[in-house]
Amino acid sequence: MGVIVATEGRVLAATATVRVVVPARSYSLFNVNLPTGQPPHGPPRGELNKMLSLGLPPWAAWCKNLDQYAMYRLAGVYDNGMLPKHESQVDGIWLNERIRERVRTTRKIQFLVRQMKYPWMKTGVWHSDTLDHWIQVPHVHAAQFDIEKEGGFDNFILNRNGRELKSRYGERIRRHILVRQREIQKNFALQQHASKLAETLEDELAAATSKEQLQQVFARYGINASAVAREVRKRSDDGPRQRDAESTAQET
Repeated sequence: MGVIVATEGRVLAATATVRVVVPARSYSLFNVNLPTGQPPHGPPRGELNKMLSLGLPPWAAWCKNLDQYAMYRLAGVYDNGMLPKHESQVDGIWLNERIRERVRTTRKIQFLVRQMKYPWMKTGVWHSDTLDHWIQVPHVHAAQFDIEKEGGFDNFILNRNGRELKSRYGERIRRHILVRQREIQKNFALQQHASKLAETLEDELAAATSKEQLQQVFARYGINASAVAREVRKRSDDGPRQRDAESTAQET
């Protein structure tokens, strides 16, 4: 470590060497990082260190009759690493459930048997207020209580992300609900504009006093005047006929 002292514009350099002693690690990272770690006491000795050097778990030292196939299974490299395997297993709503692995051994021969335990799915029938019809979707039993707690199936789907649902059907239902919500908002806005436009048009038609003013109002809003006159004439002709039919029905 160097020390620099400055006095009256002169720089006096005084160097001193400090030796840092790093204490030896009392533990080993061999079990934490097997590919790059070094054995704690030189080459692996003993059955336990031998199994660790092979990439096997420590409890593999107590397993007997370990052939190459058993060691392959103990290493954790198996075909069921990417689960679920079938496409039908990703349709239901898994929520926070996962595939559990049960490992058991036989009695006479120390042989490991791995079993995949899937969660139990029930077929739920729920009513969607946004879609206005019933939805049938498989889900785990715990999803029933969450749907009731959220106050409906729509809130349950929209308040959870895809990582929590883990369902292809759930994402498809979410897309339908979101699209229908936008359609409802758009239709409501269009209805409000149409009602406001109808009120404004009715006021302007009532304020018109001549045929030229009526034609100007129709031209301003892009309305065909002849089609309006034809519709008014048709309704005026249908009025007496309807009244005559009602009076005839009352007499009979």
